[in-house]
Amino acid sequence: MTELQHRIGPDGEPVVEARVHVSPEQAAACADAVQAVIGARYRVPSLSVDEILTMRELTALGDAFDDLRSADGVSVVPMSIARLGLLRDAIADAPPGPAHALLDALDDLHADALRAALGAQGALT
Repeated sequence: MTELQHRIGPDGEPVVEARVHVSPEQAAACADAVQAVIGARYRVPSLSVDEILTMRELTALGDAFDDLRSADGVSVVPMSIARLGLLRDAIADAPPGPAHALLDALDDLHADALRAALGAQGALT
């Protein structure tokens, strides 16, 4: 189950945030997929600054899901649109596994979040 949350940020601008509901098994699958992508994509002799920043964000994302591996029941993970896109892309790039079952829902949520954010910005102008 997923949902979008609309709120006003500290700067007065509208913020759209995705909330992803995951079971411990789904969290473990997401963590494993993200870690697989990090291992495959960033095992190179040198990285650009952008690649390092993306790797750090993916590592934080993987760690967050890994922490939920032993949670009791369903956990709600709030995510920015950018972080949701990173998760979706990492699962898509990972070897086939249990996390791929979440791909369609994450793809739809990401598209809905982008439309909502762009609609919120348009409402301000």
